[in-house]
Amino acid sequence: MSLNPQYEDIGKGFVQQYYALFDDPANRASVVNFYSCDDDPPHAFSQVFMLKANANSFFVAHDIFRLNIHNTA
Repeated sequence: MSLNPQYEDIGKGFVQQYYALFDDPANRASVVNFYSCDDDPPHAFSQVFMLKANANSFFVAHDIFRLNIHNTA
């Protein structure tokens, strides 16, 4: 059984689009810091997002926030 010849083109298109969106350091910002609330100890977090231009302003796209909670008890 042979593979559909379009599979290679589909795969190349996906990889090209994926790396164009997510691997451009000029369009990707990241934040790493600590978050604390009330009397809790600070927890590390990281956030990655893309700033997209829109006329004379920017908006945040593809926002990923991760709160790194560890058992500190």
